[in-house]
Amino acid sequence: KGMYCDAFLFDGVQYDTISKPPVVAWVLNEIIERNGLCFDLKFFYNSLKKNIAFWENFRKRDELFKYDSFVKNEEYLMQCRNESGWDNSVRWDLGAQNIWAIDLNCYIAYTYFIMSKFASTLNILEEKTAWINKFNELSKNINEKLWCEEIQAYCDYNFTTNQFNKVLSPASFMPLFVKIAPTDRAEKMKEVAEDNRKFYPYFPTVSYDSENYSETDYWRGPTWLNVAYFAMDGLRKYGYEELYQSYKENILNMVDNEKRGLFEYYNSKTGKGLGAKQFSWSAVFILEMLKGIEFNG
Repeated sequence: KGMYCDAFLFDGVQYDTISKPPVVAWVLNEIIERNGLCFDLKFFYNSLKKNIAFWENFRKRDELFKYDSFVKNEEYLMQCRNESGWDNSVRWDLGAQNIWAIDLNCYIAYTYFIMSKFASTLNILEEKTAWINKFNELSKNINEKLWCEEIQAYCDYNFTTNQFNKVLSPASFMPLFVKIAPTDRAEKMKEVAEDNRKFYPYFPTVSYDSENYSETDYWRGPTWLNVAYFAMDGLRKYGYEELYQSYKENILNMVDNEKRGLFEYYNSKTGKGLGAKQFSWSAVFILEMLKGIEFNG
């Protein structure tokens, strides 16, 4: 099917009924931009084509994409949430299976864009044009379908009830990360980001003023460094450097003040580490935030 499976465990068990958000193209592009082309691009390009076909064939509903699962038993609703990586997020309180997810659609749009770059490098020019056309079409649909005028922000949309869920989360900033947000909408998102009633200073996984916010309950309010990073980097890409640097300083200080080690996620008010210790993706995104910082001694 072209799906990248959720997980392969040491005992050989495969979680192959769900995937995870499509970030592989972004990772490969980052490697190339930092180190030059140091791997077989054609191999990964062909693999990514199959993976994109999976999303288009099995996870697309009309103009946009949704999270889903191949399992059709009592675990179905839970697995749809888990494919997002946001597990018990407030975003899914009415179910993830009927949601055009803002982050997923932005990841796929960015994948289309990066695939056009890879096709250009491989001199497959007709495919480059096709990828650009897909990028432009999906970007248009994101801006037409996933901008909520009422709350003046991007958010998820339930295509069965024809309603926005009106949940503000770091995912709401993904159109800035992909650089597809019009400047006036980017300015609105910047205002949301600098509001201490919503996200400042630690970028919680749902806005501080949400009635469902919890500073410690898994994906329902704590700070996760991975999604905070994408939101912060989106602000940086639109020139909000001062706000980006302020967030970076706040979050790095929060991590540094937790002397017990690196944690999976953090209390978004006190900064206390929560979940698993010595968590690898926390380390990865700390390194990302440390780029450009000079150390003495």
